[in-house]
Amino acid sequence: MELKRDQAEITKKIQKQMNQDRIDVLLLTKGESILYATGFASKFAYMMQKPGVSMAVIPANGDITLIINDFEEGTANIQAPGIKVCKYSTWMYIHDENAIPELKNSSQLNLDQSFDLTVQTIRSYGNNLCVGVELDYLTWNYRDRLLTALPQMKFVNGIPSLMRARKIKTKWEIAIMRKATWLAEQTMKETAKKFQPGMTSFDLLNIYSRTAFELDNHVIDVFLAQGLGSHYSAVWVPNNIPCVSGDIVMLDGGVNYYGYHSDIARTFCLQGKPTSIQSKIFNALRAGFDAGRELLKPGVPFSEVFQKTQKAVQAHGLPYYTRGHVGHSVGVGNSGFVEESPFIGPDEPTVIEPGMVLSFECPCYGRDGAFNIEDSFVITERGCEPLSNANTSLTWPED
Repeated sequence: MELKRDQAEITKKIQKQMNQDRIDVLLLTKGESILYATGFASKFAYMMQKPGVSMAVIPANGDITLIINDFEEGTANIQAPGIKVCKYSTWMYIHDENAIPELKNSSQLNLDQSFDLTVQTIRSYGNNLCVGVELDYLTWNYRDRLLTALPQMKFVNGIPSLMRARKIKTKWEIAIMRKATWLAEQTMKETAKKFQPGMTSFDLLNIYSRTAFELDNHVIDVFLAQGLGSHYSAVWVPNNIPCVSGDIVMLDGGVNYYGYHSDIARTFCLQGKPTSIQSKIFNALRAGFDAGRELLKPGVPFSEVFQKTQKAVQAHGLPYYTRGHVGHSVGVGNSGFVEESPFIGPDEPTVIEPGMVLSFECPCYGRDGAFNIEDSFVITERGCEPLSNANTSLTWPED
C-alpha cells in the first residue's frame, strides 16, 4: 500500500487553529503529538514519556522545528522530509567525519542541551509571545524551567487547540484509518474463530496479536481490552482462568497502523446458546447503537447523539443504563490509549462535521459479562461511511 502523507495540509490545519486561538508558538512534547505534526515517530519519546526527549516547535506562521537526539536524526530525515531538525547529543558514538565538535557525548540523553535548543528556537520567533504547551504532560520541573528561561512569554494550555486541529482528518489520514479499522475487524473475526473453551485471556491476547501482525506487516502494535465470562474488569497482565462454553467474550480495541489507531468492538457467546439475560443486554445495546448511529451526520451535536443512544438502551430493557460517553474521536491516539476528544457525551457542545472519524459504542459490564457494540465511521457531507460493521447477534462470527 503506497502511502504519501499530506504534511502541508496537516501543518496548515494546525497553524490555522493556532491563529484562531491566538497562539504564536506551539510546543509539543508527546510522541503522538509530534508524529501528528511532523510525521516523525520518536521511539525515545514513545518509550520514555518525558518532556524534552523529543520536541516539536510550531510557529503560527513559518516552518516547524524538530528537536531530537542525534541517534534519531536518520529516522527523522526519512519520516519527516522538509522539517528542520535540531539535534542534541546522546551517549551513542555515531561515526561521522563531519560531526559537530561541540556535541559531546553524555552518559544519557543530554536533556539540558535539548532544553537549551527548545528555548533558543522559541526565542527566535520574538518576545512577548503566547506559547501553547501540552500542560497535562509537562513535569513540574520542566514547567518551572520554561517559566524561568522565558519570563517574557505567556504560557497557555495548547492541548485544546491541537485537538481541535486533529478532529478533522485529511484524506491521507482517513485512508490510513480505513485500513487500520479493516485490519482490526479481520483480526477480531479470526480471533473469535480460533478461540476455544478452556483457553484463557493469555491465549486470547496471543491469538489476537499474532493474527494482526500476520495480516499486514505495517501493523506496529495492537490494543485489546477483553472480557471473558464474568471477568469484565480491565487487565494489563492477563490471567490463567479458563473460559467455558456459553461465556460471553468481548474484544474491544484495534491495531496501530502507521502510528494511527483503530477502535471497534465485537461481543459473542462462546460455543453455546446465549442465556435470556445475555440476549436481553445485547439487544438493548444494539437498539441504542442503531438509534444513535442514525444521528451520525453533519450538524448534529454530540450531546444529542448521546441522549438518543442512552434513552434507546433504557427503553429496550436496561432502564438504569448510564454511561459517561458513547464514543469518541480516534486518530494517533494517546500514548497507547486510543480514545481522543471530543467525546460523545451528555454535555459535549461539539457539532459533528465532515472529515471526522468517530468510534461509536454501546458498552455494558457486569457479572453477566462484558458487552460492547462499537464501529468506526467517517463523517461525510451527507451522513457517515461505516468503516466496519458490528455483529447483530451473539452467535457471531457464524451469523
